[in-house]
Amino acid sequence: MASLWPARPSRSKRAHSRGSSMQRTSNKRKKPSESTAEKPLKKRNRRSKRQRTSKRAEHILSASKPAEEPEKSEYQKRLACLAKFGKNFYCASVKPRSGLRPIYIDGSNVAFSHGQNERFSVQGLQICIDYFRKRGHEVKAFVPHFRLRKGKTTDQKLLHQLVTKKLVIITPTLYIQNQRRSPYDDWYIIQSAAANGGIVVSSDSFADIVKWNPNLRPIVEEQRLVPTFVDDMIIFPVDPHGNRKNNLEQMLKF
Repeated sequence: MASLWPARPSRSKRAHSRGSSMQRTSNKRKKPSESTAEKPLKKRNRRSKRQRTSKRAEHILSASKPAEEPEKSEYQKRLACLAKFGKNFYCASVKPRSGLRPIYIDGSNVAFSHGQNERFSVQGLQICIDYFRKRGHEVKAFVPHFRLRKGKTTDQKLLHQLVTKKLVIITPTLYIQNQRRSPYDDWYIIQSAAANGGIVVSSDSFADIVKWNPNLRPIVEEQRLVPTFVDDMIIFPVDPHGNRKNNLEQMLKF
């Protein structure tokens, strides 16, 4: 009687069929489809595009930011340093500290020194200004405003000319209840010298200013020149500190 079930293949045939099926599955794994092969490339392209856009954005932002000036940090340091000299002034720019020091003249002191303490001599003030200008210095003299009025100086016209040339700076004069009141002009002189590393020309000791603000003592003691007039000749000491060590040439330079 014939069997209803199909004949079972031999062991060698089963092994051969199993091997061929495993080879087909391995071939399927080894040969991925084109869609799966393109996916990683697409991801990499997306990442590179993102990186490019982010770098481009950073470049645009960095270009839009204002470039920091190297002088700004130096100015901030100078500004913090100048705060100790008083809160009543402000420096909008930093002058280079090299070469010859700027000169700040106590106009009333020098003018009366030439006028034998009897008159405000504009000629003596001009002699002092000319001395430093011929040496190449930047010069500013400070004079109260009321000196521009008639009869308050020896030469009103010459004083106006010095003001026009910006060699003389006029400090305020107030009139309250018909009384003349001039703010203390010595502050303008000392603080200008302190802010710019300048030289003060005066025979005044400025003891009251040093008492009010001890931080200004080095300016008064180490950066002050005392003039001496012999008729129309002005003389400055060769050793300004009187110690026979330092000299005028060194003092007038940074």
